[in-house]
Amino acid sequence: MIRNTKAKYEQLYKKFLGLKLPYKFSLSEVSNILEKNYLAIEVPLSFHSILEDSVDFDGKHLVKCYHISDEIILDGLYSEEEKNINEMFVKINAETDKISPASNLHDDDIFKGAYS
Repeated sequence: MIRNTKAKYEQLYKKFLGLKLPYKFSLSEVSNILEKNYLAIEVPLSFHSILEDSVDFDGKHLVKCYHISDEIILDGLYSEEEKNINEMFVKINAETDKISPASNLHDDDIFKGAYS
């Protein structure tokens, strides 16, 4: 039994090594995946300026930005819990914007070419 178990571990280990984790993709491969699989639209880097005041944003390594708006694709990416959390943040941000609007940027400006 011990030999059999050891053989299974060795087989699994070889399989793991064959996966070559972590995967490394080139920028063009990532762009291709996002655009073909998720119908993502590249957003001009100037768009990130509205995020600069965010505590969580660090733009020094930002190379490209994408927007995914297809609701069917987005719906499949998130669990129910994640969707509920997102809905909560949307409500909080809407309330915050009523108090002090941080930007005069309209939702669709980027996709209408206003920042191209």
